[in-house]
Amino acid sequence: MIKEKIKSLFSERTFIILFILYVINKNFTFSVLTYNSGFSLARKIILYSIYGIFFCKILIDIYKSKKINYLCLGLFLLSCIASLISKNKELLGYVLVIIAIYKLDFNKIVRSCLFGNLFSFSVITILSLLGFIPNLRVFTPDGIAYSLGYYYSTFPATYVFLMFLMRFYLKKENVKSIEILSSLVINFVVYKITLSETAFILNLGILFFEIVYKIYKYKKWNIKQIAYKNILSIFFIIIPILIFGFSFITTFTYNPQIEIYATLDKKLNNRVHLAKEAVDKYGVSAFGKKIKWIGNGGKGYMKDSGESYNFVDNAYIRIMLDYGLIFLCVILLVYLLGQIEFSKQKKYIILFINTLILIWGITEPNLLEIEKNVFIVITINSVINKEKYYLEIKRKTI
Repeated sequence: MIKEKIKSLFSERTFIILFILYVINKNFTFSVLTYNSGFSLARKIILYSIYGIFFCKILIDIYKSKKINYLCLGLFLLSCIASLISKNKELLGYVLVIIAIYKLDFNKIVRSCLFGNLFSFSVITILSLLGFIPNLRVFTPDGIAYSLGYYYSTFPATYVFLMFLMRFYLKKENVKSIEILSSLVINFVVYKITLSETAFILNLGILFFEIVYKIYKYKKWNIKQIAYKNILSIFFIIIPILIFGFSFITTFTYNPQIEIYATLDKKLNNRVHLAKEAVDKYGVSAFGKKIKWIGNGGKGYMKDSGESYNFVDNAYIRIMLDYGLIFLCVILLVYLLGQIEFSKQKKYIILFINTLILIWGITEPNLLEIEKNVFIVITINSVINKEKYYLEIKRKTI
């Protein structure tokens, strides 16, 4: 009886619910509510409680299976070392959650993540529109951008983009025409409110691919189309190298006197030269360092600290500076091997989604945050969840 209760307590359903709470908790981190000390403390207590339960799940899984995945162990130890040396403890949290859930049914994980994001997004935006929490305004050359309850105006557009990706993954060719049309309207409305051009363009890319995939899924491929698929597969495989290479080349060789760099920097809202300044100032290390990033989040709501803006939006440069060059190389390897694996399995949806996520990483630093990039879980799973990477644990008997 007791064993059955314990078994039900640690069932898949329990951890799916726990993951939804994790997503909601992390989403509220980016709302203006996080500036309330009482709310922030309660959120942290809940978050660390979830981490503790996930850690227990990992230990119980190892005990029950009598096996340990040495790649998982290596990833965990690397995150521990990087977290201790850099003093960026959030990295350990990301890796802990990934290891705890990577063997769960991925469709359930995506549905849970979509539900958690949709719920918290709705609550935050409704509270801001009703005036219960601030709807911050950001004055830009293109007009006034509104934050809809988040502490920066790009966050609502980012969440819409990520929820579009999750919906596409779950529905695939079964997405209805009315859903695509309504998504176009939502995308346009969110753009007009937040003025987030990157998310707007990426959302159009998703909707375009949905239409193309829906059309061709119901037609037979001819030889030429199969060739195109093979070309696309090669592109999807090398995209991590192209994106990482682009980020590093533009950052380390940036020169404002060269016209192409000046134009690129302007198009990316000064992201290139800010990345260059950060690398020059903080340097590159094996395990990263603690850096106080100063952005415009909460501007007009929180008191101006008077510190100079130094925020780096490029996810790849941020991972390198925060967690070190070694961890960045591991992430590059995971995405490269993951894309190869998905290509072999002809999983074109996840290949496309990862491509958009990696492009998104040039302008947003949230690549490792599971509540935003839930697809990193299936990518890591495709690389490490193989029988050859498991070691059997022998228990001593007396």
